[in-house]
Amino acid sequence: MTEAVITELTCLRCGRKWFPRNPDTPKHCPKCNSPYWNKPRGNDVNKVEKKYRLVCLRCGHTWESVNKHPTRCAKCKSPYWDKIKKEE
Repeated sequence: MTEAVITELTCLRCGRKWFPRNPDTPKHCPKCNSPYWNKPRGNDVNKVEKKYRLVCLRCGHTWESVNKHPTRCAKCKSPYWDKIKKEE
C-alpha cells in the first residue's frame, strides 16, 4: 500500500495556505471560496495603479487616491470637496 503525499496549497487570490484533506485538487479556496484559487489573475498581476493627489477645497485636506474623482473628501466627508465655498 502506498501513501499519498499531501502538499501545502496556496490560493493565488487571497494568499491563504492550507493542507487539503485528500490528495484531489480542491474545487475552491477554503477562505475566499474562489473556484479560481489556483489560477493567477489576468492583467491584474502586473497592473500598476495610478494615484492622484487631491486637495479638498472645503477643509484643505490633501490625500492620494486611485480614483480620479472620489465622491467625498477623505477627511471632512464633504461631497463638495472639489467646489469652492461661496462667501455670503
